[in-house]
Amino acid sequence: MVVTLIDTKWPTLASGSLMSIHLKGQSQYGLMSPMSDVYYMLWFCDAKSATTKPTHPTRMAITRHVSKRRKQSESKSQPQNINDVVILPPLSHSPPNLVADAWANVTTFLLKSECALLAAAIDNSQYPSAYSACKSIVATAALHHGGWGSLDFADIAKSLAAKLNDEDILEILVSINAVDTVKSLKLTHCVGIVGHGLVSLRGSVVLEQLDLSLVGPNESPSSSLDDPMIRPGVVVPILYSIIDKEGTSMKHLQLPKKWRDDKSQVLGNSLLWFGL
Repeated sequence: MVVTLIDTKWPTLASGSLMSIHLKGQSQYGLMSPMSDVYYMLWFCDAKSATTKPTHPTRMAITRHVSKRRKQSESKSQPQNINDVVILPPLSHSPPNLVADAWANVTTFLLKSECALLAAAIDNSQYPSAYSACKSIVATAALHHGGWGSLDFADIAKSLAAKLNDEDILEILVSINAVDTVKSLKLTHCVGIVGHGLVSLRGSVVLEQLDLSLVGPNESPSSSLDDPMIRPGVVVPILYSIIDKEGTSMKHLQLPKKWRDDKSQVLGNSLLWFGL
């Protein structure tokens, strides 16, 4: 299987149509979502039957063409032929175990952070089988990646990580039950967050390492991080709830460079309280 991830905002995809299609003999699954006037598809192609890898413009043209005919074919029980595309009944209309198994198989080809994004996207959808699919993704990812003890967004494209907001981070952490599972969390390149998305970690007694520097290994803060969106006034109360919790496991806390250089009273008092 060849997995091609289109660089777009994953949680937004869940508002679209979860469907199974066949394209020129290739078995594919995808989440379709409107982004402006273009529909993007997350493709999972069967490498055995794929003679050539579709180019990005080809995928764009195909998904846009499907979207125009989607409403016409949605209510029909028989597949609708559209050029080289055959639209089958959406996976959301299939038995829950079929959807869960399909996404579990896809999960084995993704990096851990990509699995977390996918789980959040599915869990945030309105489909009846979303819950079982999300749980299947999380369980399969844990099996293939050695659990959810660590999560580092450096695994995904920098441009995609930069698009994630607090709502996205919250959905991701909730979907993997981060408060009880994640020991090390690194928000690498997540420059679009203020900090509200970390609220699900309140009172965690398993979290040992939290990296809020927003930069990857061997990277120095760029000019774009001179004034990061993440705010001490939002994050500090969450940190209090973790560090002050009886049985806390917190050992390492990495703060944004801007915070370390800041002389604000709120941050100064916080650093003293943390013993930094």
